[in-house]
Amino acid sequence: MRAGALDRLPADLAVPYALPWREAAQEWRRIGCPYEQAEALAEGDEAAMRESLAILVRLGAQPLADRVRERMRRAGVKRVPARPRASTRAAPAQLTQRELEVLALVESGLSNAEIARRLFISERTAVHHVSAILRKLGAGSRGEAAALARKMGIPATPT
Repeated sequence: MRAGALDRLPADLAVPYALPWREAAQEWRRIGCPYEQAEALAEGDEAAMRESLAILVRLGAQPLADRVRERMRRAGVKRVPARPRASTRAAPAQLTQRELEVLALVESGLSNAEIARRLFISERTAVHHVSAILRKLGAGSRGEAAALARKMGIPATPT
């Protein structure tokens, strides 16, 4: 339908394809298809496009992520996230160099305030780094992040 080749949807179409973007994204998530979930979210509002982009970056689906970035720009979205740097894409869990530094300090048991003092950043910035680390590692806690990092072979001290 999007390409204009069909007048109506085929009767035997898989359910998520026949749904509006929000419901389709929920259904794709329910059945465990993150790429298709991201495709559906890309059709939505700014928050949905940002979620789509986050999923695509996590999957490493750069061509579609680039198309979503372009769609965001055309829609007038401010502060469209840039493509990750090559060094970040190559890093374990796509952690930035700074996130690797913060992760090492998290593994050492430092609080956000202690991390902030050690790295000469604000505590709020430390909180953002820790949140990004937890998200990228899929961890629910600092301890789980440290354990996952060890399992993934991420060094306790950044190189």
